[in-house]
Amino acid sequence: MNLSKFLMYMIFASLIAWIGFFVLISLVNPNESGKLTFLIFYLILGLACLGTFTVVGFWFRKIFTKNELSFYNVIVSFRQGLWLSLVLVLSLYLQSKLLLNWINAILFILALSLIEFFCLNYEDNSKHQQ
Repeated sequence: MNLSKFLMYMIFASLIAWIGFFVLISLVNPNESGKLTFLIFYLILGLACLGTFTVVGFWFRKIFTKNELSFYNVIVSFRQGLWLSLVLVLSLYLQSKLLLNWINAILFILALSLIEFFCLNYEDNSKHQQ
């Protein structure tokens, strides 16, 4: 699959997820819904954010890192979009349970930052070994 097809599929999937998200929040009463509805809510929001963050992150990388390969930019943008989506969805979930505080948020962001640092460092080392 070439880069333009991937981006078009990602944009299309993100639009579908955003439409589904807005339909869900406009048609469903949270006071009358069950756990499955909340699971679908967080899943759709996570997918919509993943696609949006990936596409936006890719375009930022494309603009600011002209020497990098597009394939590498897509991989890094997808991974970072996943981390940002996880932070957003988990923060919203914890807030809904009244468990979100500064310590939880900072620890979660720090843990994901360390994972991302490890991934970037591992990829950088593998590039230099080739």
